[in-house]
Amino acid sequence: MTIDASVRNRWLQAGVVAGVVLLAITLVLPALQQLHLAHEYERAHMTALKFRQVIMEMQNWSAQSKISGHDPMCDIVAESGERLLSWRTWLADHSLPIPYVDHCDYRESWQHPRNLRFAPRGGYFFTKLGHSIRYEDNAATGDDGHFPPKSEDATTILAVTGPGTVFGDGTSIPLTDAPGAAIVLVEVRNSTVHWMAPGDFDIRTMPHTINDPVGQGISGQSPLGFHVAFADGEVWLLSNDTPFEDLSRFFLVNEANRLDREIVLGKFRRSRVNISPE
Repeated sequence: MTIDASVRNRWLQAGVVAGVVLLAITLVLPALQQLHLAHEYERAHMTALKFRQVIMEMQNWSAQSKISGHDPMCDIVAESGERLLSWRTWLADHSLPIPYVDHCDYRESWQHPRNLRFAPRGGYFFTKLGHSIRYEDNAATGDDGHFPPKSEDATTILAVTGPGTVFGDGTSIPLTDAPGAAIVLVEVRNSTVHWMAPGDFDIRTMPHTINDPVGQGISGQSPLGFHVAFADGEVWLLSNDTPFEDLSRFFLVNEANRLDREIVLGKFRRSRVNISPE
């Protein structure tokens, strides 16, 4: 049985087309993957810069705490003992991005309308959207201030607190006195904590997980990993393969003082923002 020349030509043409398509896929797909990876690193870098700005402001105010009379790593607490506002609120109110003349009412809780109207001030640094779409012209337009908050108002930066940590258990250690390798702040994808509200990780109760599906433990917005900020101001992007047991050793001041983070955590680092970025 012989194959007609026209049929043979069509098969040859189809083979050539298929080969060209496969070649294009072989060449283009890696390029697209590299572009996607570059985009993820750029997105992660923007998050790292937010962490860097926050930890720098904490360092500045910590150094001035004896003069200002306020500990920047302390929630606002009423005389009754009720925790009214997060340290994040005070920091945003006084330094992010610039100090404001009109401050929050520190006699009221974060849920009070007078305080909720200031929600845009720290949204850029503490929330995943970088702003709140429900606050316009300094007026609350949709959030009743109750838990759980709308996802765009939930903080993505939580402090590590509890006995032996830099934040401590009610009394913090000034960042100027803390070991540089101590982890102060961590990233969380789905905290369910309004950025203005008191609420952070306590080493006694926090999830001992990295990048769990729900995202309420330590977890990043990017598939590349999650960010942590150290007491010396460095911000690292760590892989999701980082063992919690290794990471958590740097939550404790005594451990961070004797361990080398490069040896323990360096192999999991994907990128860093240095103490003195160029």
